[in-house]
Amino acid sequence: YSKAVEHYYHTRYPDKDIVFVNKGIGGNMSLELKQRIGWDIIDDKVAGDIDEATIMLGMNDIVVAPMDGSKKDIYMTDETVQKEKLDVYLNDLEIIIKKCLDANISLTFITSSLYDDSTGFTGAKSEGYTNGINEILGKGMEELKKLAAKYDRPVIDLWTPTTEITETVR
Repeated sequence: YSKAVEHYYHTRYPDKDIVFVNKGIGGNMSLELKQRIGWDIIDDKVAGDIDEATIMLGMNDIVVAPMDGSKKDIYMTDETVQKEKLDVYLNDLEIIIKKCLDANISLTFITSSLYDDSTGFTGAKSEGYTNGINEILGKGMEELKKLAAKYDRPVIDLWTPTTEITETVR
């Protein structure tokens, strides 16, 4: 999405001196961003001062990665494990927010989209076909919105329209 945002600004505000730096790492989780945010974003020696940041995290934290970091049992659907993963994600996000705000970096959050691996199936409902994955991911995105509101940070909501579109198409 970063290229689309960059293109949007450069085509609409060609006289503004805006430099975009993509610090996203596909597959990263909140723990990894929390660990690298100081040297990779706040004190980046190459990009210099970063004034604004967008953060899109959640899918890998809540849905994909097992708590032990292994690649086994990719769909962790146990409710206790899901709750623990959600709590870790939200705690990490709050630490990231505080670090960025302390460094005067303005944040905008972007929710994840619906987790949808059902391309070959028709009539499937997001509530059931993935054994609760979208329910916990949806809770995570609602909690993200609440956390962003707590710190008066904007949120670009991809969750709601992708869920609505998927359900309508099904």
